[in-house]
Amino acid sequence: MPRPALSVRSRLVLVERVAAGQSATAVAAQIGCSRQTVHKWVKRFDEGGVAGLADRSSRGPS
Repeated sequence: MPRPALSVRSRLVLVERVAAGQSATAVAAQIGCSRQTVHKWVKRFDEGGVAGLADRSSRGPS
């Protein structure tokens, strides 16, 4: 069963903790997600700031 989606606020907390020097593994355990998810949100934040943490459509092209 998939884990529930992280809120934008949770994503921002996650990014802030990594920026403060915590490891992705530690942050993942604290938030309740995978290490890969932490890296994904940090990358999106680096590319788009807070706006990069917003939900994206998972719908493919029409």
